[in-house]
Amino acid sequence: AYCRSKQIDTDGIRISMKPERDPSTKTISRFVITLTLPPHIPEKLYGAHKRVAAQCAVTKTIESQPTFIVEAQKSDA
Repeated sequence: AYCRSKQIDTDGIRISMKPERDPSTKTISRFVITLTLPPHIPEKLYGAHKRVAAQCAVTKTIESQPTFIVEAQKSDA
């Protein structure tokens, strides 16, 4: 939505999220979100893109520590 509102071409923008584990507990302790921005996006906009990514639905959901429900069901096959 940010890029669309600013009329920024989104071709070549990539977002990746990598979990990092705590070596002592082996549990995920944090996620590193990396934005790969193409050359047509000026560096002066990098900060804005980082702020927008920090406010995305996935980030907000993980930060809110949702409850996970695991279910099993029989397939139709």
